[in-house]
Amino acid sequence: MITYLAIVFLVLILVIAYFGIKFLIHQKSISIDEINNEKCSLCRNKLNKNKLIVREVFDVKVFFFCKNCIVNLHNELTQKKIDN
Repeated sequence: MITYLAIVFLVLILVIAYFGIKFLIHQKSISIDEINNEKCSLCRNKLNKNKLIVREVFDVKVFFFCKNCIVNLHNELTQKKIDN
């Protein structure tokens, strides 16, 4: 009884290892451009990290802002100051 369970367990481990290795081999490679791109936290446009402003909140959450969103926020703030 124990021998059959051991054989089934070994076969199961080999099948899992086979499919795991097959999955790793067939993964697509990530290009440098994909690594250096990030989405703006407001408009969700994907831009190069060099073109984004990065802000960290309590060393946990990282926000990326593009120039257009910052300009839009600045314009909204100046409009509010004029209105008030």
